[in-house]
Amino acid sequence: MSEEPTSEQAPSPEPEKPRRGRPPKKKVAEKKVEAIPPCPPTNRYFGSKTPEVVAWYRVFKPEEAAKKYENRTINEVRVAEIVAQYEANR
Repeated sequence: MSEEPTSEQAPSPEPEKPRRGRPPKKKVAEKKVEAIPPCPPTNRYFGSKTPEVVAWYRVFKPEEAAKKYENRTINEVRVAEIVAQYEANR
């Protein structure tokens, strides 16, 4: 009789040795990212407070817009028009 392992007798696995160096990188699920258009240019006089820039922030970065334009007086009618245009083009 030979000492070959059968389907009933599996060879004993050797314990894995610890690996040196960095641990392997974990695979991260890919997120679908919407293509955000570039921010409209700012104005020398108004800076980032132009209605176009404010509307862009409100549509694409609402958290930053809430912080940035919290207590500002801005032409809300024009901003609402531009926001509606952005929403229609999405």
